[in-house]
Amino acid sequence: FADPDGPDELVRCQICFNVMRDAVRCPNEHCYGISCLAAYRKNSVDCPECRMELGASDIAPARLIRNMVKRMKVLCEYCKSEQSLETLGQHRKQCAALKKTEGNI
Repeated sequence: FADPDGPDELVRCQICFNVMRDAVRCPNEHCYGISCLAAYRKNSVDCPECRMELGASDIAPARLIRNMVKRMKVLCEYCKSEQSLETLGQHRKQCAALKKTEGNI
C-alpha cells in the first residue's frame, strides 16, 4: 500500500485482519470480508463480535468500507506509480513497465 503506515484499521477484517475485499456487515455494523464470514459461518451462526444470531438476510454489503477500500492507494509493482485499487487493473493494461517485463519473459 502507498500509505507508509499501512491500511487503516477500519478496513481490516476482524477475522483475518487483512484488508476486506467485498466487505459485509451484521445489523450491528460489525464488518468482515465476505469469504472470512462465510468460512466462519460453516461452524457458527452468530456474529464473531456481538454474537447476534445471523440469518442470510441479516448480512448486507458494507458499502462505506467497500468504497474506502476501492479508493485506497497502492503502488504498481512494475512502475511504482500510485494507483487506487479501483483503477489498478486498468492501469496494468497500459503499464509500460509491465509490458516491458512481459517482453523479457
